[in-house]
Amino acid sequence: MKLKTKLYAAIFSTLCMGLHANTIISNEKLTLNKGSFKLECMSCHRTVEKNFKKRKLIGEHEKLTVNHGKMWCFSCHDETDRNKLKLIDGSLVDSKDAVQVCAQCHGVVKRDWDAGVHGKRTGNWNGEKNILACIKCHDPHQPPFQPMKPFSPPRNRFGPIKKAVHNNAHH
Repeated sequence: MKLKTKLYAAIFSTLCMGLHANTIISNEKLTLNKGSFKLECMSCHRTVEKNFKKRKLIGEHEKLTVNHGKMWCFSCHDETDRNKLKLIDGSLVDSKDAVQVCAQCHGVVKRDWDAGVHGKRTGNWNGEKNILACIKCHDPHQPPFQPMKPFSPPRNRFGPIKKAVHNNAHH
């Protein structure tokens, strides 16, 4: 594998992990992988007291930074069943339907996503498609992408392109 390909893979695997440092976001549910165990949120939160106060998180969440406006855990997660996300009207959805939660505040982006202008899609233009949900690329706790250092431009095997020659070639 070429260095640039490895670097892209490293960058995007980091961006697309989302949630907790050890969490894999599947299409079905939020899962914390600990060794060979796959734990759902309620495995631990069944016995943890609810705390609605914005604070520094501890334990499994200590590496998690929430930087999403004035939002906090229970803005999106259900207080009673942490395996579920909640909509503004109080109805619950599975994590595989996180797009519905995001769309409540990010309607313009959702419209662009529906139209295929925003987000990543793979597959055939007139056949089967795989459309990635918001949380496959954006960390729901810090949605904007972190700044990335750009790669240098591709090397030209004939030497550097002189600006005057380059501009004349296009006009």
